[in-house]
Amino acid sequence: MGGVEATSKVRKRLVVFDCDSTITDGDTERQLFKVDPVNGKLPPEVETLKRVNWRSYMNMGLKHLASSGVTEDKLKESVQNIPIVAGMSELIRDLSKDPTNTIIILSDSADGLIHWVLEKHDLQACISAVYSNKLVIDKDQDGANLFRIDDYETKAGCESCPDNLCKRKELLKVLNGDQFDQVYYIGDGYNDICPCLILKENDVAFVREGEFSFCRHLKTGLNLNCKTVLWKDAYSIRDHLEAQKFTIFVQI
Repeated sequence: MGGVEATSKVRKRLVVFDCDSTITDGDTERQLFKVDPVNGKLPPEVETLKRVNWRSYMNMGLKHLASSGVTEDKLKESVQNIPIVAGMSELIRDLSKDPTNTIIILSDSADGLIHWVLEKHDLQACISAVYSNKLVIDKDQDGANLFRIDDYETKAGCESCPDNLCKRKELLKVLNGDQFDQVYYIGDGYNDICPCLILKENDVAFVREGEFSFCRHLKTGLNLNCKTVLWKDAYSIRDHLEAQKFTIFVQI
């Protein structure tokens, strides 16, 4: 695994963050079901969907929340209670201060949940765009709450990714729409591998260390063209960059 080499040639860098278990220290979708009065207990017919179809599981669960009297404010409160990875707010803020960096979030969670997390930690202004499934909050004809998550797309056309989102496909769209000299990709999961397969020698994949899918595959022979750096928290990402004398932080 290579280190991050300092370079003065980078004029424009794309910094890509996953959300769940990367920015947050847990799963934002699962966090929805911890809301009172459900407190993680869903009907058996909903629970059986978990391993069959994740989107159906989520949307049946959200329907149950709405019928149980859960409000949008309660959903937001629950999601905003999810812990953020240690040092992540400071890292994202510092990265955003460098005009070289454009920061985006590429996640299989849902846009509304991610925006709630960003709002809680005052990070909205640091992020240029969020690419994710769509959280829909509406009312039926009788005025009752309707909650659901719509897929980002319906046929991603990738053998490695679910039909609702291929992160490599979306990353390619972003890269084709601008001229970036370098990409940082910070993630943890199996669906973060696919976009990292297109990264080049000058790019860096920051892979969360531990019992995370990306790390397990990396340690069992996954080969990437880019440099790879293992991290435990955002402080370790910062420490690594500073040890490599890589100037990413603006000194004020």
